[in-house]
Amino acid sequence: MNTSNSGSWTRFQSLLEARRDALRAEMRAQEQRVLQSHSDAAHEVVDQKDGATTQQQDEISSAQEQLELHELGAVEAALLRIAKGTYGFCADCGEAIPLARLELAPATLCCAPCQAARERHRPG
Repeated sequence: MNTSNSGSWTRFQSLLEARRDALRAEMRAQEQRVLQSHSDAAHEVVDQKDGATTQQQDEISSAQEQLELHELGAVEAALLRIAKGTYGFCADCGEAIPLARLELAPATLCCAPCQAARERHRPG
C-alpha cells in the first residue's frame, strides 16, 4: 500500500462500506417489493395486459438486481484490496491509480488506460 495515501484509503473504505450497505439494503427492499407484488397479484384477476406489465416489471427488476450484484461484487473486492494493502494500484499494470479516478469510482480495479484496453478487447 502506498503509505502516503493511507489516510485516503480509510476514507475510501468508509465510502465503500456505506455503498455496500446501501446496495444490500436496496436489494432486500427490492426483494420484498417483488414478493409483495406477486402476493398481491395472486389474489387478483389478471388480464393479458396486466400480465405483460407484470412480466416487464419483473424483467426490469431482474436487470436492476444483476447490476446491483455486479456493483456489490466490485465494492466487496475493493474492500478486500484495502485489507490486503493492494488498493489504489492497477490490477493490470501495477501502477498507482490516480486519486481523481478513485474519487469518481472508488471500486475501480484498473487505471484508465488499462480499463480502456479491457473494454476494447471485451467480446461483443
